Amino acid sequence: PSLTDLTRQGATARVQAADLEASFRIEPSESVANGRVIRSDPAAGDRVLRGRTVTVVLSSGPPLVAVPAVTGRSRADAEAELRAAGLAPAVTERPDEEVERGLVVSQQPAGGSVRRGSTVRLVVSTGEDLVPVPDVRGQSVDSARRRLEDAGFRVRVRSLKIGTVVVQQPGPGTERRPGSTVTIYGL
Repeated sequence: PSLTDLTRQGATARVQAADLEASFRIEPSESVANGRVIRSDPAAGDRVLRGRTVTVVLSSGPPLVAVPAVTGRSRADAEAELRAAGLAPAVTERPDEEVERGLVVSQQPAGGSVRRGSTVRLVVSTGEDLVPVPDVRGQSVDSARRRLEDAGFRVRVRSLKIGTVVVQQPGPGTERRPGSTVTIYGL
């Protein structure tokens, strides 16, 4: 009987209805879903004596492929290598002070073998977590201090307690790591 694309249970029932015995073997297949019949031996339509055994080959799904190690590689190279291996990259980005912008920080799974078409999760560095320094020139020293502290900076004042900020170091719009110091100079 024709067994193609049946489940193990369906193939067993059909083989037994033809007064035959079924034995099963499993192999990977790109085109037949996991748990479905790929083929049989003897093939559908072949004639055999009653009571004989038909070998039924079931799919275990796509074959396993090795997961390449792409940590430390550029995002583009890592994605290309994973796709060439038959895998699907999924990228998230996050700041990392130790890994240069655009390089892969980590991957999951980090190795081993997975089914072709499986997803490999990549974390790609956006570089250091920098924030822009707000422009506090022209503000009162107290107001400037609050604004800079709210932005995550430490503040050093080089001024009288009263007065207006005329210069700041580093300058407005530059990017710095949170927690770094901004010096304001006022009159």
